Amino acid sequence: ETTRVDPRERAPEAHLDDAALLAGDGRFRDALRSLYLATLVALERRRLITFDPSRTNWHYLCQLPPDERREDFSRFTRLFDHKWYGEETTTLGDYRECRALADRIVTASGGV
Repeated sequence: ETTRVDPRERAPEAHLDDAALLAGDGRFRDALRSLYLATLVALERRRLITFDPSRTNWHYLCQLPPDERREDFSRFTRLFDHKWYGEETTTLGDYRECRALADRIVTASGGV
């Protein structure tokens, strides 16, 4: 059985760096996943969500207070779900849009 590394063991910025490398290789769908992990790690480190692999992305959204960060996370979650779970083609434009949202969420969460 493959052991998975807990994404929380890495800083949000490390996930953002991964995303940039993946996008540079044209792997935009995988880059979106790294961006999403960055947001989850940042939000948990600020104690705004409780990370639990059994929860859905929408459970995390429900944990956030109603503010601009929640609006950004909602928009990002909608885009991510369509691209990741719907296996829709992911473009450079999709990556750029999600990167901007992830950067705002991570920054609003205080980074590390």
